[in-house]
Amino acid sequence: MLITIDNRTIELSDEQVSAFHALTRLQQGVVLGTLEGLTQRAAYRRAGGKAKTDASAERSCGQILANLGVKKFLDSVRQVAIETSATKLASSIMSREEMLERLTAMARTNIDDVISLHNNPLIDEESGEVVAQAGWSFKDPDKMTGAGTAIISELTAGKDGLKVKTHSQVAAMKQIADLQGYNKPTEIKLSGEVTTRARLDDFYGSNS
Repeated sequence: MLITIDNRTIELSDEQVSAFHALTRLQQGVVLGTLEGLTQRAAYRRAGGKAKTDASAERSCGQILANLGVKKFLDSVRQVAIETSATKLASSIMSREEMLERLTAMARTNIDDVISLHNNPLIDEESGEVVAQAGWSFKDPDKMTGAGTAIISELTAGKDGLKVKTHSQVAAMKQIADLQGYNKPTEIKLSGEVTTRARLDDFYGSNS
């Protein structure tokens, strides 16, 4: 059984499904409306509540939500939603190990891992001699090694053609050193006035 809470769909366990079916139709409707974010009054009205006034509708809904079976079911579903959200958040954040892996790949990637360097034969118009002009081209993605295209930080197209800027290997190694604690401890020197707190006994001494 699937249920929607906070615009997210979660799947209930067999125990939760049984607990849901143990509720009355009105209780089920109020529960679903509450999980969807409706107000108590709106959840009660949509569930088919027969209270004549808004005040009585809110009182009736409050009694339903205070029911032990309803409360237990709601608490269990909300706990699943919290755990699911926490798991999703954790998986979306880059871990320290993943940072180190990516930085290490960048630090070990050379320009020729992603670019092919070559000389193009050209004929000098004045002398007629064959000369060579240096050129380059991107390798096919499946032939790139190291970090691949992740090593590229900037591509710029201009009158001189396409310019490629890569991430610094030295900068990547520095970040690795910082994460791993390879660097020596940094000495910090403080200067200026130092304020301390003193007790009256420090000035007048002890009476004993």
